[in-house]
Amino acid sequence: MPSLINLKDVTVNQRLYDILESLFRSWGGIGEQGNDSDAYIPKALKGYKNQLAALIAHQSTLEELIRAKQLNKSHTSSERNELGERYLSTLKKARAIWMEMENDDQRDLAKCMSEIDSGHAIVDEIGLEPLLTSFRVTPDIAPWRATALQRRKHDSWRLDTEMLDLLIGAAQAWIEHKAPEKSEKIDPTLYAVMYMAEQCQAFGIEPSPTPSSRFSQIVDCYFKNTDVGYDTRKRSSYKDLIIKANLARENDHESHLAVDPSWFERRLMLD
Repeated sequence: MPSLINLKDVTVNQRLYDILESLFRSWGGIGEQGNDSDAYIPKALKGYKNQLAALIAHQSTLEELIRAKQLNKSHTSSERNELGERYLSTLKKARAIWMEMENDDQRDLAKCMSEIDSGHAIVDEIGLEPLLTSFRVTPDIAPWRATALQRRKHDSWRLDTEMLDLLIGAAQAWIEHKAPEKSEKIDPTLYAVMYMAEQCQAFGIEPSPTPSSRFSQIVDCYFKNTDVGYDTRKRSSYKDLIIKANLARENDHESHLAVDPSWFERRLMLD
């Protein structure tokens, strides 16, 4: 699982909140009334008069923590793809080694799962019976699995084999459908703009990339008061970044998603 950030550590960036609250007040109190969406509202926002300012200032702290804990490793697309290929290769090697083991040893390995102590919560959750129950080959089994299982005339397999095959299947699907394209890079800065765009739109502020727009002013305040690992003070416009964020959001909406999965998952990296 991804590394986690403790929810209690994600407070509101007070300096940014004060600046945004003052800005929104000058615009007639935008953001002071709660929106009607089902969006996740952190407990840390309770007590803040301007909800929009608090949401953005909360995201600011989250981004700083993500960078401080190095949850984004800044791998290139080629590095990410290479790691995925290595992961799949290692799983296949583990599967091949398992196939070389004696039948008695395979059975005993499966039985050992019932002896694992409560430090593995999944054992308590699953219970003994499913751990010792064999799965049988079905007519619709994936061809690559049928070959592996029937090579040694196995007519059934246990949870250890099932888990290996699930991991292998997931890795194969990731490589085929989810692997990053050339030059694609995880960009926390882009995700932050996408998040702000979602929140601002819910409060009636359109995420316009025009340098003089209200949204551009909000983005400018955000990056001038958030530690993103580099100096943003000399940047005169975020037009290119806002356009890119809007395009990413548009593509996601066309895929029937309300938000970009990447930044949404980042916001769920909380205990």
